[in-house]
Amino acid sequence: MSGDNSENTGPPAPEEPDEHDHEEEHNTQGTMVLMLLFLVLIIGVWGTMFLLLLERG
Repeated sequence: MSGDNSENTGPPAPEEPDEHDHEEEHNTQGTMVLMLLFLVLIIGVWGTMFLLLLERG
């Protein structure tokens, strides 16, 4: 075998972004909204329990 093929031993170059990648960006927007709602819910429950413990303390 010749040494000419040794230059192409690395991983293939990433393909150019197409329309499918653009659609996936919109899907992450819904995930972020759900995460923010979950975070607000956790903060609300934590705050309620904190205030309840302060009242009893």
